[in-house]
Amino acid sequence: MPASETLLSKLENLLNGLTILGGTKEQTTILPNAIVINDAPSGLADYIIVRDPRDGNYITAVKVAGMAYVINDYVNLLFVKGTEPIAFQHGSNSPSGGFKVYQVWESDFGAVALQADATGNIGIGIAIPATKLDIDTGSNTAGLRLRGLAETTEIADLYVGSGGHLIIDLTAGAAVNQFVDIRTEDDQFGLIIRESDGTGTAVYANFHVTDAATDYLNIVVSQATTTLGLVITEDERVGIRTSTVPHGGIGAAMLALDGANGSTDGPHQQWTTTTDDYPVGQLLIWSHDNWQLLIDCYYDGGSDSESSDAGSNFRFIKNADMLLIQGDTGIAQGSNITWDELMAFDPTNKNVGIGIASGIGAKLHVDQPSTTASIPTLTLDQADLSEEFIRFIGTSTNGVLTQSIVDNADIISTTLVGWLKFYVQDDGNQLPDAAYYMPFYSIA
Repeated sequence: MPASETLLSKLENLLNGLTILGGTKEQTTILPNAIVINDAPSGLADYIIVRDPRDGNYITAVKVAGMAYVINDYVNLLFVKGTEPIAFQHGSNSPSGGFKVYQVWESDFGAVALQADATGNIGIGIAIPATKLDIDTGSNTAGLRLRGLAETTEIADLYVGSGGHLIIDLTAGAAVNQFVDIRTEDDQFGLIIRESDGTGTAVYANFHVTDAATDYLNIVVSQATTTLGLVITEDERVGIRTSTVPHGGIGAAMLALDGANGSTDGPHQQWTTTTDDYPVGQLLIWSHDNWQLLIDCYYDGGSDSESSDAGSNFRFIKNADMLLIQGDTGIAQGSNITWDELMAFDPTNKNVGIGIASGIGAKLHVDQPSTTASIPTLTLDQADLSEEFIRFIGTSTNGVLTQSIVDNADIISTTLVGWLKFYVQDDGNQLPDAAYYMPFYSIA
């Protein structure tokens, strides 16, 4: 616009071209930034007066805080707010017409800023709003802006990204305290995230924060928070199906699992790798006196364990106050295992069994159950050449023949009962490697 042409004169020229606005146009001290169409009657100091082109009656637009708001079912009004010319157009010759707001910049007069249609839908930046409030931001980096009391530092933006995703952007404000604070009010449901593929609403995740003796976040799927799922406590501990870690406050733990007793729904754990779906390990916690650690095998609710690896399988069991180590080999993946007893520990009698799990008759009971194994029950390999293979420690008593050690002087007679077979392997090659026999006697 030429320097000699003021904004008001530009507006005046525009008004002269609007034939629907008749009468005299003049400024007034009542509304110094507005153009008054026709003379304002006395007593209407806070109104802009225009004449309805349909019947010549006065219609009014209220001035509030420097902005004019049309009050009528039909008006064409142009006024100035500050230094910006604004056009209000309400309706048409049909009473069902909408309401539009245009912002006028120089010769630009017609870009829709806000529109309300006859159904009550309001559009900003869009001519035909599809919902009660329809905003076309025309941008993927800006949209709705909210400001706090400190309007230059407390800023939150809400807009749609280029992929159609919703963005809450707090970066326009200060560098501190720019976080999202979500406040819900319900005893059972907090932040709800519905089915992510958009095909339904029945499936949801429930994030619920509970004020307790130890505050915690409970995350469950399609459940109220009375069902405990994944729990994170205020003291940075994690619970599964328990809100106290350790559960009940007994013991010491950073991770606590609580499950059904004696059930496949118990606090069991399973580990797999990317090689296949067969577990490399499983920890089964059934109850007190009944838990199992399985290596390269697994239990799936059937009658017995299955193999994960054809090479070998192992199982550690605490059962009925016994600790058992079992194993098997050559079982195909997914096939049932027939466990062999490898080692057993009896804490009641402080006995250890090898190859035997029950009926352990000594502090160390070695059982070789195979009749065709072609291997000895016990091999002693002594690398210290100056020391004996076996050292016996006991006590003899004068004249007593029933103790573990008996003095030869106390023996009156002996009877050869038999011979005990043993094998000697002489790595010094002084004696033949062969089976030998040791006599054993009864004494009197």
